[in-house]
Amino acid sequence: MVLFETDFILISGRIQILQTGKEINELDQSGFSTQGPTIFAGNLGHNKYILQVTQMGVRLLQGSEQVQHIPLDLGSPLIHASAADPHVVILTEDGQLILLTLREIKPSVSRLTVQRPTNFSLVRCIFITVTDIFKVLS
Repeated sequence: MVLFETDFILISGRIQILQTGKEINELDQSGFSTQGPTIFAGNLGHNKYILQVTQMGVRLLQGSEQVQHIPLDLGSPLIHASAADPHVVILTEDGQLILLTLREIKPSVSRLTVQRPTNFSLVRCIFITVTDIFKVLS
């Protein structure tokens, strides 16, 4: 019985992408960003896609192939992300929140949409559920 299975290991300190299988091999070519630290990596779309969040943007991959790149130039680097499939909430250093949602655009093809959230209850629930980053202060 397999409890956890992964195809890739991202080593952010050395910016290295490893592919797992019978052996672990370093990937020289992939859709992953290796130009800076990875803030968050996780799965979306019931494990069909891999999400990589860096300080300057988001990449959506299927296997090692990039299917979408969203640069996020918000005037402040991205510092934290949290996901609850199909939603991803991203926090910038100056406190801006961005909500990404994985949406199916045609059968078996999904893409991330970007919005600035107006329903902060949803955003707060995603963060509290996954990271407990927001605390209610009395």
